[in-house]
Amino acid sequence: MAGGNIMFYLFDDFFINLCIIITLTVIYIPLRTKLKIDTLSNWKQGFIDGAVSGLSGVLLIVFSIKVAENALIDLRFIPIMLLILFTGLFPAVIAGIVIIIGRFMISGMTTLSATTICLVILLIIGFQLIHKLYQPNKATYSKALIMILYSNLIFFCIMMFYLNDYLQLLRFVPVYCIVSIICGLIAVAFSKYLDRTAMLLSKYEEEASKDFLTGLQNMRAFETTWNQFIDKSITENEKLTLLTLDIDYFKQINDTYVDTR
Repeated sequence: MAGGNIMFYLFDDFFINLCIIITLTVIYIPLRTKLKIDTLSNWKQGFIDGAVSGLSGVLLIVFSIKVAENALIDLRFIPIMLLILFTGLFPAVIAGIVIIIGRFMISGMTTLSATTICLVILLIIGFQLIHKLYQPNKATYSKALIMILYSNLIFFCIMMFYLNDYLQLLRFVPVYCIVSIICGLIAVAFSKYLDRTAMLLSKYEEEASKDFLTGLQNMRAFETTWNQFIDKSITENEKLTLLTLDIDYFKQINDTYVDTR
């Protein structure tokens, strides 16, 4: 890679990495809500989130940027960082395992592949410590920035081991640092936005099926439930009975106990 073109190549390839991260995030978070993965047990949620994030990390490895004969750089740390910030340690470990397996499947048993094991372990341990030690729970962007700088430090140390030309290292490390910060913070912003959007959508769907005064399920919810029972009755060849009750003087109860303001 010519020195004069290094900036162009790095920004161009990192833009591809960023597009991969954003696309997978935009697809997965709404899909996660649609499939109601959050209703599963914690270990099932963690396994699914970790596996999906790990696969995104493997995809980022596929689009790694070659800066030297035995040196590749990418943004594989971002999926692990997002899991630590928003989900937890267990899914981050699952993602790390998937990334390690994917790295060995891509290039086989090489020194660079073995380095991936150390890299992933250091990232998970460091990110978790930062997440736990950095006290402000709501300062997500500050935590993310510290995690990104930590990942850059690990990256710099590994590159020093593989590169003999330190001038070349000094040329692309600042670019990597700047781009990784931008991409990492954008990924955090998208994740927060989509997570909040999915939560609000789920809340609106729940409120649309309930009466806002009594909190009881409304006619729309009744039709949905009734149709489900009809389908089950037809499928299992069972009888279905609907019992209706008329409560006398129920209007007085409404007028007495229900706040209609």
